[in-house]
Amino acid sequence: MADLVRKEENTIEKEPPKKRSSPWKFTPEFIAPLAVKLTEWMAVKENWWLGDFAFDNGFNRHRMVEFAEENAEFAKVFEIAKQWQENKLAKMGISKNFNTSMAIFALKNVAGWRDITDLGLGTTVPIQLTVVYDKPKSGPDDSPSPAA
Repeated sequence: MADLVRKEENTIEKEPPKKRSSPWKFTPEFIAPLAVKLTEWMAVKENWWLGDFAFDNGFNRHRMVEFAEENAEFAKVFEIAKQWQENKLAKMGISKNFNTSMAIFALKNVAGWRDITDLGLGTTVPIQLTVVYDKPKSGPDDSPSPAA
């Protein structure tokens, strides 16, 4: 209701809101060399977080999914990079030099790891059991021995 202003003397009307332009699209010329840059970046031992690669190259890490949809070569390298990051995080998590809880947290968020025991196979196999219980025959060997 604040946007509605009654026209009276000495009142100022608000300008209509400006239309936002569509989100900026990265060009194929920008995306193509990123596959090579990402491959080289993974070779550096200190690098392990793909978000750092994105930040260093001027875009949000979530954009890499869009880049993979646009460029087949980048898609191949990106899939390898995701597996590489997961491997690095897992190794860091079992080392004594890294916060294990942080590694687990990261793996849950970027690699889909979960704390579950159900494998989620979605299949059940019915098992039919037949139990046969034979009561042992009572005989002289089954009688309690006298207390000595």
